[in-house]
Order: sequence, then structure tokens, then C-alpha cells
Amino acid sequence: MDSRIVNSEGAQVSTYQACRVYGNSNGFIGTHAGTRHGFSATLIGEAAEGMQRDYWYTQARNPAALESAEAVGREAARRTLARLSPRKPPTGRFPVLFVPMAAAGLVSSLLGALAGGAQYRKASFLLDSLGQTVTSPMLSLVERPLLPGRLGSAVFDSDGIATREKAFIRHGVVERYILSAYSARRLAL
Repeated sequence: MDSRIVNSEGAQVSTYQACRVYGNSNGFIGTHAGTRHGFSATLIGEAAEGMQRDYWYTQARNPAALESAEAVGREAARRTLARLSPRKPPTGRFPVLFVPMAAAGLVSSLLGALAGGAQYRKASFLLDSLGQTVTSPMLSLVERPLLPGRLGSAVFDSDGIATREKAFIRHGVVERYILSAYSARRLAL
């Protein structure tokens, strides 16, 4: 253990089991059972420049797929220690690498801009972008809702429509918006 880790804000353990039943006026009724398990740890580190904290967590549908408590603690410590004694970079142009959690936030903003509600309210920076290149050709955003054991997997959506694989952005080009039945009607899509 590194002596710069001086305290903890604690750890959390969660387990969740649910059965979702959904019906609508179109005659659909469906059920979906699921579980979710996880735990996290938050650590505090201290150096001459001050204190910092960071955390790590693990989550899975199957508890056997969780990282070990030791692995979560080690990663929380590594992340906390990485925040200590920051250095100012020289002025210049540099490539930017985003940690996965920050990248997920950027992707979330991108998906929000593709949401049908944002499109029909004209509240999107990707308004009317179908068929347009909006990102690097290296980026594709594909929904795969039927992967076994994944947290976001579901056999039907919130409108009671069977899920399937679909690309929203493929090689940087917008292929489709994220539509509910309501937003699809509003946009005539």
C-alpha cells in the first residue's frame, strides 16, 4: 500500500433483482427479468500539493463476472495517486486521449444529439444530419441490445418494440436517429 493513500470515503456493495412487465395500448405485453450486482471504493490520497480522491467500481449481471475487491481497491488507489502532484504541460498542440469514463460522457452527448426528441424540438447540434459525416470515419456507434449478460441488453424497448442491432453512426456518417414511437411520428420517420 502506498503511504500517500491516507483515508477512504468508504465502499458500497449493491445487488438488485427485478422483473419488468410492460404493456401498451397497441396490445403489447412483455416481461424481462434481470439482475445487477456491483461494488465500489473511494480513496483519498495526500501529497505536499494537497489532497485528491478517486474511485473505481465493478458492475455485472452475474456476480461471478465482477472484478475482485482487491482489483477494485488497487484501481481506485492507482487513479487516486495519479491525481496527486499535477504538472502543468508546456504550451503547444497535443493529441488528446480520453479515459473511458470521459469518452463515455462524450458519446452520451453525441447520442443525445441524435435523439428523436432533440431533433423534433430543433434542440440538437446534429439537426437534420442524416447521411452527413459528423465524426471521424474511425467512429461507429452501433447498438447491440441482445448480447447475453450485458447490462444494457433488452429484448424490447420502452415502446414494446423488439430490439435489434442497428447503427446510428457508421464510419462517421449518421445513419439513423434514436427514435421512440412518438418521436418517429413527429419526424415522419
